[in-house]
Amino acid sequence: MSIVYDYNDYVTQLGEEDKRLNLYYLSGCWGAFDVGEKKMYARTSDGDFILPMMREAMNTIIADNTHLTERCEAIERNFPAGSDAICAERAILHTQREQNYGKLMVTKQW
Repeated sequence: MSIVYDYNDYVTQLGEEDKRLNLYYLSGCWGAFDVGEKKMYARTSDGDFILPMMREAMNTIIADNTHLTERCEAIERNFPAGSDAICAERAILHTQREQNYGKLMVTKQW
């Protein structure tokens, strides 16, 4: 998710590299979730459920109260705690489509 990349860029620019989120692990979560997996096995042999890991990353960004907080809260509203994986996936894809459409509209004006 682009919001995690944006957050990592932001904290790096502030010189707070220790706050960066683990892109390697989160990218693995996104990839596994994209193909229908519910767990990610990078940290433990028992695996971690993906949605709580993604929620933890979003809550980290929200708690830091940056310019990205509003975007995270909008995503949280679209996939509240307890939603099933299908609803969460739809919410994530919908948000990404909206962001991509906005970028397309900005770059395609001529």
